[in-house]
Amino acid sequence: DAMPGYAMTMLKIDDPEVVATSGKTHHPVVAYTGQSGDRVTGTVFAITRDELQHADDYEVDAYRRDRVVLESGV
Repeated sequence: DAMPGYAMTMLKIDDPEVVATSGKTHHPVVAYTGQSGDRVTGTVFAITRDELQHADDYEVDAYRRDRVVLESGV
C-alpha cells in the first residue's frame, strides 16, 4: 500500500540512550508534506494493541503516530 502526501526524511536523535541502542544519530521517519506527488510505499501489518503500545513506548518524544487513509482506501 502507500501513504499519499507523505515523504521519507531523517530525524536527528538527541537522546543518548536511543543513539547508543541504535548506533545512529539520525533515524528515518515518514513526514506529511501534503504534496500530491509524494507517497511512501510499504506493507500494512495487523498488530495487537500491546504491540502498538510497545512501539509507542520505544519511540522518542519527537515521534508521533497519525491515523491516515492509505492509497487503497484503508
